[in-house]
Amino acid sequence: MASGAVIMTAIGLVFFLWPVPLMRVFTTDPRIVDIGVVLLAVAAAFQLFDGTQAVATGALRGISETRMPMIVNFIGHWFLGLPVSYVLCFRLGWGVTGLWIGLSVGLIVAAIVLTLVWWKKTVALVSSPEPSLVSGDHAQR
Repeated sequence: MASGAVIMTAIGLVFFLWPVPLMRVFTTDPRIVDIGVVLLAVAAAFQLFDGTQAVATGALRGISETRMPMIVNFIGHWFLGLPVSYVLCFRLGWGVTGLWIGLSVGLIVAAIVLTLVWWKKTVALVSSPEPSLVSGDHAQR
């Protein structure tokens, strides 16, 4: 989890500190660069949470917990992120920036919930007096 956080923070910093050079790799159109700079600022803000939810989802899958990541991501993205995106983009007129901010809201909530689930499951596995996957003697069951 820590490695993922460090990597995603570094990527977020690149997005935030050097958006214009990054955008100019793809286009020289000043309107597109201006839009891209704003969107890279939003992306910089959610990078840590994107990495966190991806790593937490993978870690939970690694301990055979696949249902909770599916449910959390489904609810976070479809029932929270998408409606917030719709309202910000179309109802409040924020355009593509509102769309990305709304999707980021769902992503942030999913990252927080999945991290809490991972923490709870990890503590339970480590503190379990029964043989577990952590101790390596699961084959004796």
